[in-house]
Amino acid sequence: KNTEFKVESRFTVYWTLMNTGTKTWTINGVDFVYSGGYRHEETKIQDFTRNVSTGQTVTVSASFHAPKKPGIYQTFFNLMVGKRIFCGIKYIFEVYE
Repeated sequence: KNTEFKVESRFTVYWTLMNTGTKTWTINGVDFVYSGGYRHEETKIQDFTRNVSTGQTVTVSASFHAPKKPGIYQTFFNLMVGKRIFCGIKYIFEVYE
């Protein structure tokens, strides 16, 4: 959170998410979806690599190529089932020369 990166550097952000609900997050049922802000390098929608039962965690990631201009940037992702959003994820970072 609030990490600094040099202009045009490459970096990957990891989030560990816990399923605190009552249903398993399945590989094909729950998606990790880019929803706005500074765009990462992968596809907009990513599937989990495994099912995540209640109480378990899963790590998701997004790789970025930092902008050419210094400044503060943010990116947004959601977990989604179909068109229903149930978890918002935000990351803020600063780019310096």
